[in-house]
Amino acid sequence: MPALYKAEGIILRTRPLGEFDKIITLLSPDIGRIHAVARGSRRLKSSFMGKLEPSTRIRGLVARGKNLDILTQVQVIEFFPHIRRDLKSLFASAYLLELFEAFTPFQENSASQYNLLRKGLAAIQRGVDPEIVCRGCEIKLIWVSGYQPELGHCVVCEGSVETSENFSSRLGGAVCDMCSIREKNMEHFTAGARSLYNRFLKAGSGSMTGESMERENMENLDEILSSYLAGIIGRPFSASRFMKEFGR
Repeated sequence: MPALYKAEGIILRTRPLGEFDKIITLLSPDIGRIHAVARGSRRLKSSFMGKLEPSTRIRGLVARGKNLDILTQVQVIEFFPHIRRDLKSLFASAYLLELFEAFTPFQENSASQYNLLRKGLAAIQRGVDPEIVCRGCEIKLIWVSGYQPELGHCVVCEGSVETSENFSSRLGGAVCDMCSIREKNMEHFTAGARSLYNRFLKAGSGSMTGESMERENMENLDEILSSYLAGIIGRPFSASRFMKEFGR
């Protein structure tokens, strides 16, 4: 990578460094997840003021550093103002940023993840139900990251699961009725929720509408995906908990 390079990306997270600086975590289509210091960005008269908020899409000039790269210039491409005015949208975007940070490799091409996150944030900005956007992004992210669950046959014996509603996040897919007797911690993945999963996979989050979804199926799908994603990264997502508390 050259000593000075351009990077377009979505800000996933910021954290303070010293008294006046910030460390920016950026998801870039070409470079993947990168960390860069924005020096002086916490000063009141900084040229970065208002440009480095999470979920903001930026184009920046970055200098290679010894330990951390340095963000020297920044231009805002998209700010997504509706997300910041609506609490449900804000929680949903925070969850997506946490989710994509966990599933994006460090300094590797991540065009699929970037485009998926960009479309998800744009859908929330347009007023699509944030819950629907999150479910669609989760399912598509699982697939582009190579973690798709096995739903075509039993993950234990490779037998038919046509009539089974058993699922194991630990094993990574559907489990037939016979094998579920021996296995522990089975989860209930209903036929309706599984059908909804396939619809999301084919249609994407921006084109789905809540009118065509039964609440029971959405809740079951949310439970399955939450467990499955937490199993992949080894912990639950903190922003997801706030989303659920807000939705009650």
